[in-house]
Amino acid sequence: MRARCLFVGTVLLGSAGFWWISESPSFESLRAGVAGSLAEAPRADFAEAARENRSTEPHLAIDGDIRSNDSTISRAEPELLEIAVEPSTSVSQSAADVEPTTSTTPCMEPSLPPALSDADAASLRAAVKKMTKKWGYEEAEKNFKPFKGLRFLDIGMGQGPMGVVAMEAGVQSYWGLDPALCINKPARTRNRRIGRTPSEGECKQLLGPTCKTTCAQYQRCMTAAAEKYGTFPVTGVQIMQAFPGKVILLPGTFETIQPTGLIKRGDFDAAGMFMVSEHLPDNRLVVEGVFQWTKPGQLFYIKHHNYYGFDGHHQELKDPSAFDPKNAAHRGVAFWNHLEPSSWIFNSSDMNRIRLGDLMALVHVYFECAWRANIDLKWAKALDDRPELLQSLERRGFAHAELLVNKWAGSCQRREEALDAPWLASRMWFHPPSNGSYSPRPFPKEFSLKNLECGHSLKKHKQYPLDGILYSPPGRGHRLAKYLSAGPSCP
Repeated sequence: MRARCLFVGTVLLGSAGFWWISESPSFESLRAGVAGSLAEAPRADFAEAARENRSTEPHLAIDGDIRSNDSTISRAEPELLEIAVEPSTSVSQSAADVEPTTSTTPCMEPSLPPALSDADAASLRAAVKKMTKKWGYEEAEKNFKPFKGLRFLDIGMGQGPMGVVAMEAGVQSYWGLDPALCINKPARTRNRRIGRTPSEGECKQLLGPTCKTTCAQYQRCMTAAAEKYGTFPVTGVQIMQAFPGKVILLPGTFETIQPTGLIKRGDFDAAGMFMVSEHLPDNRLVVEGVFQWTKPGQLFYIKHHNYYGFDGHHQELKDPSAFDPKNAAHRGVAFWNHLEPSSWIFNSSDMNRIRLGDLMALVHVYFECAWRANIDLKWAKALDDRPELLQSLERRGFAHAELLVNKWAGSCQRREEALDAPWLASRMWFHPPSNGSYSPRPFPKEFSLKNLECGHSLKKHKQYPLDGILYSPPGRGHRLAKYLSAGPSCP
């Protein structure tokens, strides 16, 4: 029997399906919007701030060159629509038919497009691969390599370039499901060739007595933020026709797709969420939803970006030695300032600030996991140099290791039955207090800085800046751990 894989980021809210949408602009649009199309809406947290641009005004780091290394990339890129090959036989919805769509053209219902001839599909496939690479998506191929040979269903994947790189990585087939997807229109998508750009939230830090919304620096900042996203010139129909029977992109949710029979519980070998959990308003509903859609023994993969590490959430200042006190964005996050309610990022609705102990304990209720926590030793050195800061944060309930974790990943197997966990009802999955009044679930005993994979010390943080904590459950740990991303480079 061929192996198959389900990659899920779903929440079941009663009878309604509620999903994280990778290109959605905010939680508000998510809550309002599985019924509406968000296909052309960018995410609000576009990217991290870039290199500094010194000024007498309060400033942010704004990249002076936010364009691709390939200067021929434009934001619209209309040329691919023109190279969509004309099928050898007349069909009602060919790749060529997609070209004249407008903003008023209705989005197609979930369906499979008519097949092109082998020659036409091969020509279109080459063009789609070229454009996907031009937009920088080949670097994401590493995410799919552990799933080589598997059927892969990616939930909330956006427009669909990930399906192209997944095929390049060797997945058997790729299914993408997203309620924001409009398969017959080009959509706003992240251009991965664009370097660091500030987010809208960072740009707002420029505003003040000397800089209103019309000031040049603020306008440059907002322009830079918008450049992170552009109209990807490949439609879902074109991608499917380029990879006939291999890449299938479905606009909808489990609720809307279920009646079609295209998705059934347990049809796949593994479920997973890749860098989704830090944005969801209720991770409990997500994980329980994955548990309901999988069968005992099936796999669940999760990768989570920890808000409580030094860089908050993908913020520019990742190295403490690069702190610039004149940089407004730096001041809001540097040296764990993002844990303070006064920080500009603290109340962002695009991040839930879920406590890492709560997330790990939640997943453990439904799945047995091997896991890895990536530790940044530069961050450890910054805390070691500030013992009073560490003591203050520990008094507020933050574990030392929690403050040093960049990303946590779990490779898990579904339990026969969920563990008894009455404490779940008392957890805060969205914006828990950081003043010490809230106590997250304790970490497992293996989650300790005494268990670093490489055994690095702070004295070697410049030569070996990264380390990690790896745990594998007895018996099946090797099988589960193979799906985890590579760990630190140990000497």
